Amino acid sequence: MSALSQSHTLRVIIALWGMARPSQLLAFIVLYLTGIIIAVKQGHTVTVIQGIAGLIPLLIAGASIHYSNEYADIETDKLTQRTPFSGGSGVLAEGLVSRRTAWWGMWILLAIALTKAILCLVLTQVTAVACMLLCVGLFFGWMYSLAPLKLAWRGWGELDNALLGGIVLALYGYANVTNAITLDIVLIFLPFTGLVFINLLATTYADRDADNAVGKYTLATRFQPHTLRRLYAIVAILSYVIIIALANRVMPLEIVIGTILISPVVVWGYLSYTRIHSPHPTVFAMIAMMLVYFVGWLIV
Repeated sequence: MSALSQSHTLRVIIALWGMARPSQLLAFIVLYLTGIIIAVKQGHTVTVIQGIAGLIPLLIAGASIHYSNEYADIETDKLTQRTPFSGGSGVLAEGLVSRRTAWWGMWILLAIALTKAILCLVLTQVTAVACMLLCVGLFFGWMYSLAPLKLAWRGWGELDNALLGGIVLALYGYANVTNAITLDIVLIFLPFTGLVFINLLATTYADRDADNAVGKYTLATRFQPHTLRRLYAIVAILSYVIIIALANRVMPLEIVIGTILISPVVVWGYLSYTRIHSPHPTVFAMIAMMLVYFVGWLIV
């Protein structure tokens, strides 16, 4: 293989890796592990093999969803001003690989994820409830951008993505240990779901003009800035009301205190929302709460 051919192959591999959105896949890992940790704290047991067996199809499924989003959003990604947290990976928009490559990639990864999940289910390394949640996540992850639902193009994408990222990911980890979904685990992650929702309000606002130009009607393109800020504030306040209401019930007091300590970051996100192009204050708030959950449940 010539040096030129090797260089091209390396560029393609790097581009494919970029479309998988590795930073977001890292968040998948943290939330998956948080669900497992909560199950263990409740008295359940898990093996390393079981944990890894559940994680592999989750990451492949996540990469498949990201490829589908890149494929569907190429027109708006070409028009928007990218930030580290919005505007896609830039791989397709910059022509690093063809759009058809993303199309084939999302289908191949989908097939691998489902095959791996079914194999692990047969080998009893992944529970039936976890396998069901993986399928739900794949379906609504694809429907975020793709027909027939195209939820992100019709004003439902923020809610869809918030539920997937805020609840389903952690539920998947929890269910892979317990083979069950409980009301307590859903309640625990409701406040975090609120933070994921306002994070999506911020990231889609950064793409507002480009989305509007191509007919992608997110909440950021449908509502005026003052309405969006009001929605942001309501969801953020409700998230903290739920946290306080759950204190010393299903939510350990240490985690409640941790989330209160990061509230200035949430306020920073609100004060900057619609006023700056970058969504990074709100992204930091979401990441901070995710880490409070992870570390809090680990040490509590």
